[in-house]
Parts: sequence; structure tokens; C-alpha cells
Amino acid sequence: LEVAIALATRPRFRAALPSTIAVAFVIIFFAWSGIVARALPYFLRPARPTLPRLTIAQALAPSQSVVLDVPDGVHSLIVSGANVPRLKRGTLLGTLDARPIRIGDVSDWGYTRREFFYGTHNPLPRDAAGKIRGYGYDAWIDGAGRIPLPRGARRIRVTAAATLPRDASLQVEAFE
Repeated sequence: LEVAIALATRPRFRAALPSTIAVAFVIIFFAWSGIVARALPYFLRPARPTLPRLTIAQALAPSQSVVLDVPDGVHSLIVSGANVPRLKRGTLLGTLDARPIRIGDVSDWGYTRREFFYGTHNPLPRDAAGKIRGYGYDAWIDGAGRIPLPRGARRIRVTAAATLPRDASLQVEAFE
């Protein structure tokens, strides 16, 4: 009888839907808690299917350019910055043909690393193409972004901006 009375008189706790979602989110991403804290918008965007990448791996110094033949079936160029964590949104990094590539389209490659994050000014790229690297609290996402290719392009020119800092580069990573 005492047990029944105790159960009937105890306060009832109800988990509201937002609380349940928040707790589920933390539990699901606990292993990558460091990355979730530093790049939360990355996890709130709809997932894109993983497409095969054709590696280019070219780092362009200021004013340097490269002409690339566009393979069949690709739709975008994966690009990131190197040594540009202090550049603010909108700063010109280079061009794809005549289209500007800016901070915001891409970010510094290592901008979400724990040791660099609080000193960076880079935002998450608009169309983030970075991969999760590392594990646990040390995990991070590289700052690559997708730049759509001009429709029907057979050859493109990518040029790093002359205004890039001396030790910076525009990294042309892959076709996707």
C-alpha cells in the first residue's frame, strides 16, 4: 500500500519534444562532440549523397592559375583555402573562369580544428564539401566547398587572387 501511495503522489516528469530531440542529438553525436560544437550548421543541413571525386590536388599561390579539362559527368569543383583562417566572409580567394571564389564559398582547410577554431574568422562554406576527419573531441571538418561548374564547360581556368597573403594558397582539390 505504501508503494502505491508513493507512486501516485510522486511528481510526473514529461519530456517535451524539444528536450527529447536535444538529448538524442547529444547522444548520437557524442563521439564527435568537439566537431558538433565547432560546426553545428554542418549537421543541421540535409545530407548530400557521396559522389565519386576525381583528385586534382593543385595548390595555387597568389596570381597563379591552372587550366583543367573537365571530365564527363562532373558538376562541381571542390576547392578550399590554405593559410587563410583570418580572412573574413566575402574576401576574394580566386576565380573559376570569371566567377569569384570567396570566403563563404570555401574556408580554410583546417579552420574547424580545435587548436585553430577560436582564432579563425571563416564561416562554414555555403555548400560544404569537407569530410569529417579524426575522432572524438579532436575530430574536425575540412573547409572544402563545392563550386558549380559552368554548364557545358569542357575546359576551365582557376586563378588564385593576387591579393592573397604571401603564404596562402587556393587549393583545387577535386572534381565531383
